[in-house]
Amino acid sequence: MKIHYYQNYLKLFLLLFLITILNLNLNSQETISLSFVGDIMMGTTYPSDILPPNDGKDLFNDAKPFFDTDFILGNCEGTFTEQKTSTKDVSKPNNYAFRMPLRYINYLKEANFHILSIANNHSFDFGNKGYIDTIENLKKAGFIVIGEKGNIEIIEKKGLKFGFIGFSWFSHHNNILDLNNTKNFIKECKNKVDLLVVYFHGGSEGESAQRVKNEMEYFLGSPRGNVYQFARIAIDNGADIVVGHGPHVLRGMEFYKGKLIAYSLGNFCTYGMFSMKYPRNISCILKVYYDKNKNFLKGQIIPFILLNKGIPYYDKNKEAIKIINNLSKIDFGENGVKINENGEF
Repeated sequence: MKIHYYQNYLKLFLLLFLITILNLNLNSQETISLSFVGDIMMGTTYPSDILPPNDGKDLFNDAKPFFDTDFILGNCEGTFTEQKTSTKDVSKPNNYAFRMPLRYINYLKEANFHILSIANNHSFDFGNKGYIDTIENLKKAGFIVIGEKGNIEIIEKKGLKFGFIGFSWFSHHNNILDLNNTKNFIKECKNKVDLLVVYFHGGSEGESAQRVKNEMEYFLGSPRGNVYQFARIAIDNGADIVVGHGPHVLRGMEFYKGKLIAYSLGNFCTYGMFSMKYPRNISCILKVYYDKNKNFLKGQIIPFILLNKGIPYYDKNKEAIKIINNLSKIDFGENGVKINENGEF
């Protein structure tokens, strides 16, 4: 009887052991997923109303089905404020001030965005008050806001701590021109989290700005960072992924020390006030996946095209994949991402 009892006990022990091993294996396979897009400006009420059809309610209809990841990030290229007067003289060439209606915040929420950056050259279009209003209005709606100087947003999910920080070329944001402080800030942030995301606004603009060069970039005489150097410094000091926007065109992507750098995701939803001349109208959603050990598993490009003055639609021709593949190859060679026809890499 004793032998039979011990045999049953041993079987039960082995069964429990196998269940534990299986559970551990399943947990180790659990993925963490992030989606990124570039610039978002959903229309403006300044100096007069330039707003999309149906009051903007349909802006993200094509994109929303693809926003199914743990985190979804976008760059808020404009303000959410009721300030009446801009601090910019919009009568001068190349001076634009964007003031999106407050109700449009709901459209971002309904599209499933989680994290929005205010580190860009339009966050102060209505002065410091407009800047503060934008941050407060977004936070009130439940968004995580990144880009404030010295600020890191830490979110715990699936047993890991994720850190998100935003950069631009302005001193009132975390500043890509100040490389010494950048190093120290990123090191400090990495010490607080398991996986650190760096999301930046930088580089020149337009069709001639598709290539990534190891040099300072300028636009209208203003220095906008050596983004090649900045991205490497970010990863050297703890960043796990670096994603950019600002040039209003797509740029190439590369792996550096096993970490992904996407230099520009271009425009994503930029209604009415932005040039939609090719290639400015070619866009994408970048999806990335990691395992519980923070190892990069895979990435995916979901191709979009901006039509009807800047509304994102899924692009069956997959131009974004073609452009990113080509730029990645000529700028980064073997380190460039190689995307298959399904957008996966």
